[in-house]
Amino acid sequence: MISNNQPKKLVLPATTNLPFVDFDSQTGVFIIKGRSFSENALPFYEQINAWVEAYLSTKPTSTYLTIAFQYLNTSSGVQIYSFLKTLHQSKVEGNSLTVIWGYEDDDDDLQQVGADFSSALGLPFEFKVVEFE
Repeated sequence: MISNNQPKKLVLPATTNLPFVDFDSQTGVFIIKGRSFSENALPFYEQINAWVEAYLSTKPTSTYLTIAFQYLNTSSGVQIYSFLKTLHQSKVEGNSLTVIWGYEDDDDDLQQVGADFSSALGLPFEFKVVEFE
């Protein structure tokens, strides 16, 4: 459970260059979906990381994360890797963490990015083909 000052949900609508975010501390279900190619991704992902750190301070037992990108630039990729690293630490501390990495059927590059993150972190991902509107 999140503290009284921390919202139970974090929902950020998608923009032209930032993904949709829906994190729910009650269910432990997190979704990041869309395109992420802001020139300065740090402010966007800082708010996500702050929320997740507060969530993780409650010592959750189960977290289910779906990440699906149409496009991911280098700046955003660095932030996603940092975010995954934080979540991986929670797994080490006993959180059952499931990561679904979604990508479009013909997007070998984004599939490879997920495989690289999974390998670098030693964190198994489930890979899933997704469709975007």
